[in-house]
Amino acid sequence: MMRYQGKYIRIGIVDNDALALEALQYVVRTYLPQSEVIWKETDGNRAVSLCSTPATTPDALIVDASLENMTGSDVCRRIRANDAEIVLVGVTSFILARFHDAMLDSGAQCLLPKDKPQTICQAAIALCEGRIPLDARFSTESARSPPAPQQGTAGESNSYGHAVTARRGSHDMDRSGQDITLDRQTAQHL
Repeated sequence: MMRYQGKYIRIGIVDNDALALEALQYVVRTYLPQSEVIWKETDGNRAVSLCSTPATTPDALIVDASLENMTGSDVCRRIRANDAEIVLVGVTSFILARFHDAMLDSGAQCLLPKDKPQTICQAAIALCEGRIPLDARFSTESARSPPAPQQGTAGESNSYGHAVTARRGSHDMDRSGQDITLDRQTAQHL
């Protein structure tokens, strides 16, 4: 089990699936007992509003990439328009390539599969501390030494000042073949 000795983290969660919300809250309570889920929301507009109010602004927001009333990337973009400090951890149950570009271009620092709960928690912790863990599940190889430019490779900054990931195709893979995506700015905190 992961042990976290760092600061107390306030976490918000937005997912249109109520069962997924409960599961993500359970995961946070299990892996991050010193942290607190301060709210969970099924509505993207409401999540943006909660992130805009000082009393309910989380340190980190876990954002489902596929919401019903708006996309996860819309949520990230609207939050980033007013707040550059909230850590945005994108999650999805679909293949990462489906939402990768939209999420990272909208200000999310990473996009992770929902079936990797410990990885989601590690990402939230690390990003709140301004770093990413030295862990095989996080692929930072392309951010450290970008591959030679290929079709689908980007190295420019998006409109939120976050560097767009240097990609092999449309996503990176970790050493075990799992899809993991992180933006270059996040990877530079190693």
